[in-house]
Amino acid sequence: MDAELAQLLALVAEASSDSVERKETLRRLAGVQERGLNDLAAAFESEARALAEDPGDTEVADSLESLAQRLKAFDKLADTLAVRASTASEPDAARALYARLARIAEGPLGDDARAIELYETIFEDEPGDTRASAALRAIGPT
Repeated sequence: MDAELAQLLALVAEASSDSVERKETLRRLAGVQERGLNDLAAAFESEARALAEDPGDTEVADSLESLAQRLKAFDKLADTLAVRASTASEPDAARALYARLARIAEGPLGDDARAIELYETIFEDEPGDTRASAALRAIGPT
């Protein structure tokens, strides 16, 4: 039953011309894949597609991060977030994704140099961003 529902939701998402409807359908699909089919990799892909529809949706980004943690796929998450941040049309959404990516680079990926570069990107775009400034001070020079 879950497999058939997943197939139907995938078809609905593909056929939809409305970005909001497509995002919500992809989120439902991810839920079926995660909980009904226990296919975390497919759920991650569906959530990544949902994030492409709305890069500013923090619930989708949170879900992606949770799936990446369970899959131990932080490199894949970092790649996904980098693409979404670089193509986001809203500056606030891009900064939020870059901040999340910087936190992941600094934490699970252990890549302080990348984190610094990302925080600097945020700070250059928004010099008043106190979180990016504080994160830069906390990491310190590499």
